[in-house]
Amino acid sequence: MSLTPSPSAARGDLILQPAYFTSSLYVDPFRADVQNLIDRFDALYATASSQPFSLFKRIWDEEGWPWMLLKVFDSRTRDVFLRVSCRLFVGMLKSTI
Repeated sequence: MSLTPSPSAARGDLILQPAYFTSSLYVDPFRADVQNLIDRFDALYATASSQPFSLFKRIWDEEGWPWMLLKVFDSRTRDVFLRVSCRLFVGMLKSTI
């Protein structure tokens, strides 16, 4: 599995191999980031927040998550990136419920 960037045929830009997003180099830090997001929400929600969605949205923005979808531009790689990221995110949420 190559983790180095490879040339794109379309524009000559460098892209990550899709396999990178299934490797521990991506999965482990992503899990830690999601856990941090959940922990922050838990801590702030426990201090009497009456609007959980607004609170989560504020934390989401403060932690830089709105830019997550702009992380990968190559369509083949973006598909793997989004699929793996969503599965990890849902898996982390499921384990905290």
